[in-house]
Amino acid sequence: MKVGRHREAIFLGCVDRLFRCQARSPTPHDKDTMSKKARWEERWAAGEIPWDAGGPCPSLVALVQAGSVAAGDILVPGNGGGWDSLALAAPSRRVFGLDLSQSAATVFRERAAAHEGVHAVCGDFFEANWQVGEVPSAFDFVWDYTFLCALPLELREPWADRMGELVKSGGTLATLIFPDIEAAADYVGPPWPLSPSDVRGLLKRDFEEISLERATESHPGREGKEWIGRFRRY
Repeated sequence: MKVGRHREAIFLGCVDRLFRCQARSPTPHDKDTMSKKARWEERWAAGEIPWDAGGPCPSLVALVQAGSVAAGDILVPGNGGGWDSLALAAPSRRVFGLDLSQSAATVFRERAAAHEGVHAVCGDFFEANWQVGEVPSAFDFVWDYTFLCALPLELREPWADRMGELVKSGGTLATLIFPDIEAAADYVGPPWPLSPSDVRGLLKRDFEEISLERATESHPGREGKEWIGRFRRY
């Protein structure tokens, strides 16, 4: 793994993304993070998930309808309830929805039961121990939706490194860049402000830009704050 030791500050409000950098003997900080993960699991187990939009990202739906999503193996990290994974389902694809919460994975597994080729995976994006059995080591298409913006800023470069590992050569990383805002001095995230130039800079080593455009369709309240980017792995 390319991910080194990085601090983890995980938000338990309305963004369903929790991660830890790498497997090692727990430190006091790790134990605190584990406690937060437990509380996060409680939120899912109790059904206290107000961030769930109840449907897929409109920009992703537009990509699917435009034929811009490849056949093959698809990964959706930070899958949550799996609406986007279901939108990606097709006979030509195997879709793997990855989430740290076991309860989230259970919800998604039940929701996806009628969809062939759609799989719930529980694990940490920054580790490889969930890539076992039928889960491939690399993917033809990865969809990042409000995942990068939820990570602590010190995990942005490790995110790019990990995407370089997970996307096959010639494969595509599609990402919704949000929120593209000028944050006030007292702004507290996540979600942390994220601009197209931020993402370009993170991905320039391993990816070439296919397209980067302002989103024309968004969930209510996000209008004008989103960009949709597609990047091809060298």
